[in-house]
Amino acid sequence: MTKYKFYLIISFSLLFQSVIPAQNDWQLLGLEDFAVEYVYAKGDTIWTGVRDSNRNSIIYHSFNGGDDWTKVDDTDTLINGSVYLLSVSPYDIITLYAIVYKGRGLISRDGGISWQYLIPEAEPWPERTWVKNIYISPHNKDVISCILKWSLWETLIITTDGGESWKELGWFPGSSHGNELSFAFDPVDSTKMYVAADDNYLNSIFFASYDFGETWSALSSNLSTKWIIVDWNNNKRIYLFEYPMRSEDGGYNWTYPFDGKPGLNAMYRSIIDPNNSSVLYASTNAGIYRITDFGEQWILMQGSESLDLSSFSSGDYPEHLFIDSTTKKLYVGTSQGLYKYDLLTSVEAEKENLPNKFVLYQNYPNPFNPTTRIKYQIPKINSQINSKIQNSKLVVLKVYDILGKEVTTLVNDQKQPGTYEVEFNSLSIGGKLPSGVYFYQLKVASFSEVKKMILIE
Repeated sequence: MTKYKFYLIISFSLLFQSVIPAQNDWQLLGLEDFAVEYVYAKGDTIWTGVRDSNRNSIIYHSFNGGDDWTKVDDTDTLINGSVYLLSVSPYDIITLYAIVYKGRGLISRDGGISWQYLIPEAEPWPERTWVKNIYISPHNKDVISCILKWSLWETLIITTDGGESWKELGWFPGSSHGNELSFAFDPVDSTKMYVAADDNYLNSIFFASYDFGETWSALSSNLSTKWIIVDWNNNKRIYLFEYPMRSEDGGYNWTYPFDGKPGLNAMYRSIIDPNNSSVLYASTNAGIYRITDFGEQWILMQGSESLDLSSFSSGDYPEHLFIDSTTKKLYVGTSQGLYKYDLLTSVEAEKENLPNKFVLYQNYPNPFNPTTRIKYQIPKINSQINSKIQNSKLVVLKVYDILGKEVTTLVNDQKQPGTYEVEFNSLSIGGKLPSGVYFYQLKVASFSEVKKMILIE
């Protein structure tokens, strides 16, 4: 029995603990006396929201990349010694959004020296309501939304003038147990936004608005609703966490593509890579995972299993992961300080995980109307690949009708090894295509593969 148990342990280790073979270079930047629950970084400027051993919330910043840290003054009468950082403006790195414990939203435009209420005394500020989350539009610095919580119930409000006036955005279902909301602005289309609503009883529903919150459409139900990630490169691809789900059609249909996901007891936060939309990162009870190929592959980052995340729980959902797109640094807040990981050091490791064969995937959705996505992969160079293919990086992807007549060329470009995806829109090729069977072909030198897809009315 001992022998079989040993083999079983080894098998599970090989299956679930695929590790990026990069250097173990998680660098501690300080704040080791605190649990770091929020981090935002841009160049040498880093903002953090931390909790001390007494659960007091404090803001620290560094203007020299983490070499020195300064506590933000907390003597302002609106703070009274404890302030919880919720967001830093991507437009102005000294504009901070925060709350006191279960309190009203606060804004500081001078790096925390002085504060004022984000939401004025007037409606829609009801009694006993507190701000749970603050979201800043990626399209306009004055467009800000807040999730308000009153007792067991939550609602969503928005401002378009930086906080001077607010209005409520629709109604979202609840039960006698209340409800919980999560929200996301669309990163591509400024008129779109999304809400996931859990009634805390029987159902959860994914909503989308295509007119800046004037009306909402319930697209799907029975989903994970803790936080929403919209792909900045393809806004029809949406992820829902804490239990990972993915939609390729804007939220109508969902799959569980994360077949490689290890058996985890908790997932605390996930973010999408601002430099590569096919990659996400997730903090879990087992460490930090790099999730590639739009969620298909989970790789434990070497050394991250030793990072202490014990102060977090699956119900906290801290904003403790952040990638600075300019420096390509990954920041992770832990129970004992802030860590930095240089993503550039994993370049060689990424090469080791590049595809080793050509693959043309089945389009999704199929049948489709009017758009579908086609994914393909180009392998890394090795001795098993034909030398003609090695010397040619020209990738051609075309669509043909059932008679073999070319409909359009989707790709005709030089490509490095990796996984790619392209959208085919039947309405964007000079006229409406009739329903029927179509074919798409991938060609790279002597390699060729064809698959069938169906367009329906």
